[in-house]
Amino acid sequence: MSITKLIKDQTKLFSEIDKKFAEKVTPQNYQARIKAVTDTQEKRIEARIKSLEKQKAAAVARYDAAIKVEKEALAKIKSHQPDLKQRQGGTGGTPRKPDKPAPAKPRAGGTKKK
Repeated sequence: MSITKLIKDQTKLFSEIDKKFAEKVTPQNYQARIKAVTDTQEKRIEARIKSLEKQKAAAVARYDAAIKVEKEALAKIKSHQPDLKQRQGGTGGTPRKPDKPAPAKPRAGGTKKK
């Protein structure tokens, strides 16, 4: 692209901008300008909402996947855990009697102090 073409394009752009600012404000074109700005804002906000909804869906999917992985890991751990109740005399075998308390040891002097 040549410098001459760039200068012509810039001149044309500035001329168009200058015409917009030189235009007199009337109730009709004032309303049109406000509508144009409002429409632009609405489109921008709608696009942002769509973007946020997509991000939300992706985040929810990531959390759901992470929860699924953790639940699978927990189930795997529980399936490999031994059942200790069966080994502690629950079924079969001779039931254990409670242990007898140990006899008290006498004091080092042999008698109680008063």
